Amino acid sequence: MNTKFHSSVVACGLAFALGAASPAIALASDTTVNGQTQNESAVVSQALQDSSTSIVQEIPQAQLSPVQSDVSKEVGTVTTLQEDSVPSQSQSDELPVQEDASLEESKSAQTASANKELPQAEENKLTSRGAHTSEGPVEEDPLPALPEDGWHTNEDGTFSYYKNGAFLTGLQILGDDTYYFGEDGRSRRWTQNIEGNTYYFDGSYKMHKGLLRWNATKDYSYFDELDGRAHTGLYKGYYFGEDGRSKRWTQNIEGSTYYFNGSYKMHTGLLRWAATKDYSYFGDADGVMIKDSFTPSRTYYMGTNGRSVRWTQNIDGNTYYFDGSYKMHKGLLRWNATKDYSYFGDADGVMIKDSFTPNRTYYMGANGRSLRWTQNIDGNTYYFDGSYKMHTGLLQWAATKDYSYFGDADGVMIKDSFTPSRTYYMGTNGRSVRWTQNIDGNTYYFDGSYKMHKGLLRWNATKDYSYFGNDGAMVVGRFVTPATNRIYYFNDAGRSLRWTQVIGDHTYYFGPSYLMHTGWLRWNADKTFSYFEDNPSSNLYGVLYTGAHTIDGISYNFGDEGKVQNAACWVVSDNSYTYYYKNGNSGTFHKSAYTTWKRIQHMKSGTQYFGAVDIDNTQTTFYQRTDNVWEPIKSWACSVGNERFGTGTPRGVWHVTTNKKVYAVAAGTEETPYTCYYWTVFTNDYRSFHSIPCYPGTKRYARGSQGRLRRHISSGCVRLKLENAYWVYRIIKKGTTVYIF
Repeated sequence: MNTKFHSSVVACGLAFALGAASPAIALASDTTVNGQTQNESAVVSQALQDSSTSIVQEIPQAQLSPVQSDVSKEVGTVTTLQEDSVPSQSQSDELPVQEDASLEESKSAQTASANKELPQAEENKLTSRGAHTSEGPVEEDPLPALPEDGWHTNEDGTFSYYKNGAFLTGLQILGDDTYYFGEDGRSRRWTQNIEGNTYYFDGSYKMHKGLLRWNATKDYSYFDELDGRAHTGLYKGYYFGEDGRSKRWTQNIEGSTYYFNGSYKMHTGLLRWAATKDYSYFGDADGVMIKDSFTPSRTYYMGTNGRSVRWTQNIDGNTYYFDGSYKMHKGLLRWNATKDYSYFGDADGVMIKDSFTPNRTYYMGANGRSLRWTQNIDGNTYYFDGSYKMHTGLLQWAATKDYSYFGDADGVMIKDSFTPSRTYYMGTNGRSVRWTQNIDGNTYYFDGSYKMHKGLLRWNATKDYSYFGNDGAMVVGRFVTPATNRIYYFNDAGRSLRWTQVIGDHTYYFGPSYLMHTGWLRWNADKTFSYFEDNPSSNLYGVLYTGAHTIDGISYNFGDEGKVQNAACWVVSDNSYTYYYKNGNSGTFHKSAYTTWKRIQHMKSGTQYFGAVDIDNTQTTFYQRTDNVWEPIKSWACSVGNERFGTGTPRGVWHVTTNKKVYAVAAGTEETPYTCYYWTVFTNDYRSFHSIPCYPGTKRYARGSQGRLRRHISSGCVRLKLENAYWVYRIIKKGTTVYIF
């Protein structure tokens, strides 16, 4: 644009008649110059004495100064003018750098001074109206044209804006931007203090709004988005001082403490101090440092100085613990020095006192420290071990070796009660009892180790018995069968009975070991016999027979007293098996002879003898027929074949076929055969009764297993001692039945 402005004032000389006395008169006429109307002013500077003289007054040419605008110059009162924006001017991409205020003012002063200087114009010689020179009439210079409305560029690169006959001054909104024009109508830039407020105008003279970073100091200022004034105080996460510059690090503002980081932004939340490694917390909403308070998450507590605390702290009447990293501890804590514990609430971190921990493992005393050993709490007794843990279950006292029991669920010592398993009973003092105890109307027995006894118990002093049921209570007034066929009767005192006892309507007999007798019994005093029911499934099991009965196919009459004079019978007592013959004689036999006797009574033989071999018990028994009863006469140990190796003695019913006195057999090796004596053959393949192998030509038994009885070692024969084999060889004849089972 670069339009330059100037003005010329032409003074016209007026001729007055000499001697005429009249005042000076200012004449104004409109003259048209270059198509524009100019205002001329004629000024009479003084009265002229010589009217014939032409007077020319030289008027210096002056530059046109901007016309003052009627726009209000109050800061903040901005008139919006819908004009084109300022002409484009190159701008730096960098953030603006604040200029020194005094330098800016100096530039403005120089510009104003320059505007006031009026350059010297060429001298114009004017004559009175109508005057002529030799060259012709003198023409007047035309008045300069007034500026056009709009932007104008000044010689110093600033801008001015002309509007409605005047150049704008002060703050003006032109288009979308705001500008500031000085009193001289020229635009201003950089930092400007206007009526006590600070503004910033960028390199293109536009008012800056929003955040501004200063290139030199890297700090910030913030200019209001509406009126462009520089903010002071807290604003949009920054703190601006009285100079409008952002501050950093710790700042005390109106009684509150804030922290602004290295980029001048206000810090919120947790902050760790690099030097001390502790923390501060600045409010999430307002950034104010919290003091004497927990952080929102209750992880840290900030002291009076706003710094995090650690170790034990008493806060509002409660005790807390903050670890070495300043975090509030929750849950169990073990103290290094004393090795005891404290517990801090899982939710609030408060040390619990006079209370159990949530899982009831520990109990904390009045000082918040864990207790150990025996403790009476709320009327109950508890025990805490050496590691301070509450004991549950059975506890043996080291000094007295007795026991106490602490509830599995609550740890309370039980008193006057059985333990859950009913193994022990705890007395009034919570200690286990022993020996005989009367509890709730029942009698119990606890042994030397305090355990409740169950089952049969023999008393050392009297040698009789008592029986304690599955619940431990002593059985009184009834029969008890602790094991198969072992029956006792316990009286009202819980003691076992023996000898003849009338119980209810029946007579029983209990032997010297207090066991109930069944089967035949021979009375030592009168040598008579009695019989007691031996069928376990009978309701009369163990009851004395009276009157007529048939036993094992033989009829007896026991009369009212339950006795007979003679009987062919077995009397079994305490694992002793005695057979009584009708002639009054008796013999004691192996149990196998007794059990076999019951099995063979219905069997027949070709002679008056009957042989039986019990393979499992390696026992051979021979019976003789008397009054249709097979009565035992001989019973010996034997060796039999080995069924696992295919040389077993054949099971079944066989009959004797022949006898042979001596027979050599290969036992061990064929080169050294043994001699077996007294062969009684009972199968077609020569399975026989014979003697134990002897060395050849002698009657000395072979050594080792070959010379022993009760072995499964033969090739199927039944081996006996020499004398027993000889008895069979001599007595048992052809046709005799041999029953092998």
